[in-house]
Amino acid sequence: MSTLTSQHPVQSTSEMIFNSLIAEAGNDRRRQTLQRLKEACDAIAAKGTPITLSDVQRMVEAKYGRDAGPKAQSISNERRKPLGMHHYVDARGRELSAAQSPRRPRPSGAAETTAIATIDLIRDIDVRSTMYDILDRMVIAERALARAKLLFKTLQPGADLDRLLSGQAALPDQTRAEIPGVQVDALHRLVTALTDEAKLSTVGLTFTGGRVRRKSGTRDELVGPDTLSEVLALSKSLM
Repeated sequence: MSTLTSQHPVQSTSEMIFNSLIAEAGNDRRRQTLQRLKEACDAIAAKGTPITLSDVQRMVEAKYGRDAGPKAQSISNERRKPLGMHHYVDARGRELSAAQSPRRPRPSGAAETTAIATIDLIRDIDVRSTMYDILDRMVIAERALARAKLLFKTLQPGADLDRLLSGQAALPDQTRAEIPGVQVDALHRLVTALTDEAKLSTVGLTFTGGRVRRKSGTRDELVGPDTLSEVLALSKSLM
């Protein structure tokens, strides 16, 4: 029996972390630093040796000069972030060797700190490493969702992703307030006039069957029921 396989290879945790860090990079300098970090890890991994922060710094300086980063200390400092260069190096190390020693906890939010402390209690090294991968992927997913929410809010008009996911209207209520009240009143007066038989009669028109048309003669249609019903609905929602 044949087996269906995906045409797209599954990204490793380190690749997902790297892509997330690149997406969040605020400038070219940060992106170049991340690229040098990846190059150094690739070179060390190709040798089959453990990836240490000092070796990463040594590799970067050997190729780009002593002023180039990232430095070992700057990588280590990002351990305190929910997701940073340290977590990328950490993931590369786990992927290089499943028998790696347990990772030190990284200070973060209460929920993540609790998760790390729980994972550290797992005795099986392979299971512990897998759980760290899952935790990192969860952090990546949360940050991707946060970026998506920000992107939705930059749309014109902006949309609230939380409201959309909860089944509410995607557009925040304040978008309606952006329509001047005088314009809403004018629309309401227009709809009232188009559906007022007495007023229409004075200009030779009639409102019948949801249509505005000539009262006699060819009885040509001015406004059809589809258009008028939608305008009526719009007027009611704005009022």
